[in-house]
Amino acid sequence: MRAGFRDDSADTRLALVQSAPALVIDDLGVERATPWAVETIYAILDDRIIQQRLTVATSNLPPSELEPRIRSRFAEGVVAHIIAPDFRLTKGG
Repeated sequence: MRAGFRDDSADTRLALVQSAPALVIDDLGVERATPWAVETIYAILDDRIIQQRLTVATSNLPPSELEPRIRSRFAEGVVAHIIAPDFRLTKGG
């Protein structure tokens, strides 16, 4: 996502992510937490919470291991713990 924010359309792209009816964030908490990434995800989540837009996040980390400011943004939501085999291992490596 960051590469797409490097050009002049950064504000437009951010607005699209913030205003989408539904947003799925994959592997939350495993990204390298640069200051840009942290502030961008906070801005996205804060706006989506205020606008009451559906946001789904997946993570290999339990909620207790997510950064506290991220965890607090999902505190009012539903957390589903899914135990399943790693599909990458079941496909033969």
